[in-house]
Amino acid sequence: MWLDALRFRREKHPMVVEFVGLPGSGKSTVFHTLNKQLRGSGFGVTDLSHIVDKIQKNTGLKLLITLWAIIVNLKLSLIVGYEFWLKRRGDLNALLQVAYLIRLLYLLDSKWLHRLSRGSEFIISDQFVIQSCASIALCNKEGVSIDITNFLMRQIETKLGMVVLVECDEYLSLERVRARNNGRTRFDFWDDKTAIQKLRNMTSVFNVFKKSINEHSIQYIEIQAVDSIDVKVAKIIKGLKMNRL
Repeated sequence: MWLDALRFRREKHPMVVEFVGLPGSGKSTVFHTLNKQLRGSGFGVTDLSHIVDKIQKNTGLKLLITLWAIIVNLKLSLIVGYEFWLKRRGDLNALLQVAYLIRLLYLLDSKWLHRLSRGSEFIISDQFVIQSCASIALCNKEGVSIDITNFLMRQIETKLGMVVLVECDEYLSLERVRARNNGRTRFDFWDDKTAIQKLRNMTSVFNVFKKSINEHSIQYIEIQAVDSIDVKVAKIIKGLKMNRL
């Protein structure tokens, strides 16, 4: 099996892999499939998305971590809050996303995460720093600037090992989101024109981050939403192998 070729050397610190993409791009499907493949082949994997999701469901813990993250790194928190919310005329949803982003930046460098990921080769997430910034763009009237993007990348460049972007056309993304028809997403309250513009805002955030990623020497893999799951996962595995050999 091609996955058997991924027997690279074990390192002290796990490799952090972030998956990004528009809603409906298949990002989460690829994420869960890769997670299963790696675990099935004996690799230690820490699912950061699962950890963050558990925090999100615990209001007290979420508030405590947010307050502590602000106290520990007040300057970073103020910069992120100003650039992503106040300066860009964000609404309440944007403010909640900013708090989410601050928690992520704290967790990435926390001793707690280091303990949880002990023995793992990978820390993977489909809702992390770059995806969080793109989600903020859904709420705000503007995207993000290259300056704040570079600022964030400087905070995470020594911790983030790889970014996997699932490329997806905005119209295909909206079609897939509409097909879910669960009545629980913000897209259910937007007409098609508004939704497409919001999705383009997200795409512009990904494009800004692409430039910054190249400047900070972080490995970047682009896969297509229309490709089969096997093709997507095989391309990611190949990138992981090249990164860790």
